[in-house]
Amino acid sequence: MSIPSEIVDVLRKFHGYALCIKGDPGTGKTAFVLTILRELCRDGNGVYVSTRLEAEKLYSMFPWAREAIPPGGVIDAANSPRMESPNLADHIIYRTMPEFLGALYAKVSQLKDPVVAIDSWDAVVQTAKESASMSLDGMMIEFASETGSRILLVTETRDQKPLDYMVDGIVELGLVDDRRDVYRYLQIRKLRGSGHDLRKYVLEITSEGLEVKGFLYE
Repeated sequence: MSIPSEIVDVLRKFHGYALCIKGDPGTGKTAFVLTILRELCRDGNGVYVSTRLEAEKLYSMFPWAREAIPPGGVIDAANSPRMESPNLADHIIYRTMPEFLGALYAKVSQLKDPVVAIDSWDAVVQTAKESASMSLDGMMIEFASETGSRILLVTETRDQKPLDYMVDGIVELGLVDDRRDVYRYLQIRKLRGSGHDLRKYVLEITSEGLEVKGFLYE
């Protein structure tokens, strides 16, 4: 299987659902959210907001991602124009969270059943953190609820944060070294509206995408 079915099922069932994807660098977070988009976005309803990769670089690293999101669905949110990204229609420049959410709403409002991945949420918050008195995490959760979007928020740490209490689900990705080999793993830590196993799945990233290979230490 590509990813645990309960994750896909709960995102199909509930609009306005917010899922946090946590993990250290190199654990497969980008591949994971792109896999979710490939599963859920067969009608061009996916948006991938990247603070690191513009569309062509994303496709060169993850060729199969074109199945999930066409070039118009990749939004460059690096907050400064890139020389290799001349299409500024797909670029967000912002200094405040309302500016960011306004630009995102302009894109999402055109889609039916939108699914939005923000990779990474940490980078967006770092840019906009001095812009509002209310919680920036709370503003994003409210955006998901009001627009009916399924939101995937990628964060670069497994540390517990206030965001953990606000989101509907948490998926943690990490590495395990058992002295014989090093494994990537995926663990569902929280998933409102669905039962789920707490055991860790073995995770593999292949040229065709991300796959789960049963439970760790079965």
